[in-house]
Amino acid sequence: MQGTDSCSITTQVNAVYGLSADADLRFLVGRELIQICIGRHQAAMHFFPEGVSILIETEITCRTPDGQAKRFETIPESAPMLVSLLNAVVTHVSVRPPGTLRLEFDSDHTVEIEDTSTSYESYQIRNGDQLIVV
Repeated sequence: MQGTDSCSITTQVNAVYGLSADADLRFLVGRELIQICIGRHQAAMHFFPEGVSILIETEITCRTPDGQAKRFETIPESAPMLVSLLNAVVTHVSVRPPGTLRLEFDSDHTVEIEDTSTSYESYQIRNGDQLIVV
């Protein structure tokens, strides 16, 4: 029998610099943030229901309920802010060109994930088999 691979995974990858303001990211609305994974250069936000995640490798800005904004230039310094969002639910999502992803949560926090490089990926959004690389 010739080699047949019965174990294959198909993923649709959309790799871009920037993200269109009219990108359909409605699948993020209503998702609960259930896990944060922190590394030296990456943070992963995992949502429920499962299959949706955001991998961050760039600067993040957080706006608190009282309107104060704090910009984090490294992933480790953003860790306490990201962990504070556990159990929060995404209420609104938008894109500010050329590719800043803006997530609003039911905790009245807003997180902006910036697209800061034309040469390297800044973040990835996974929705099941769909992978958006920005």
